[in-house]
Amino acid sequence: GINAEYGHHRKKADLTMMRTASSEVMAILAKHATIFERASIDEAFIDITANVKRMIGLPINKSKLHKTFVAGYEGTREEQISRWSDHVTGCDHHSYDYKITLAAVYVNMIRDQILSETQFTCSAGIGANKIVAKLAAGTHKPDSQTMIPPDNIPALYQTINFT
Repeated sequence: GINAEYGHHRKKADLTMMRTASSEVMAILAKHATIFERASIDEAFIDITANVKRMIGLPINKSKLHKTFVAGYEGTREEQISRWSDHVTGCDHHSYDYKITLAAVYVNMIRDQILSETQFTCSAGIGANKIVAKLAAGTHKPDSQTMIPPDNIPALYQTINFT
């Protein structure tokens, strides 16, 4: 929080602890990214395309998608993942839907590592670009992640209040 006194004397918030925590989380994110872009003290964009390409061919394990939501799908998180997993099981391993699911598995692993090493939780969005990922990340906070397949982007936009 901000600690301020009114009048002639003002104190600035001590952000030392937050900066230290941010540095720890950012260091973990940077290790996993081919492109790392820090957006603020508590937000970054990472490109994990190379890591996902190395995973192509692996089966999708629903248990590796805990705390994952699928933008554009209705129902509980478990129902969303069950329907999505059924869909992706029949997909070619070079399809976007399969690859974004691998990305969600990978991001979940990163988030588990952040929790294990720092005791901090984080939210994430997984999408084709950073704007879509940013919008998806805000849909299920805290401590969850949302993937957004391209076909579901219009549904995501319908849920956002742009006032």
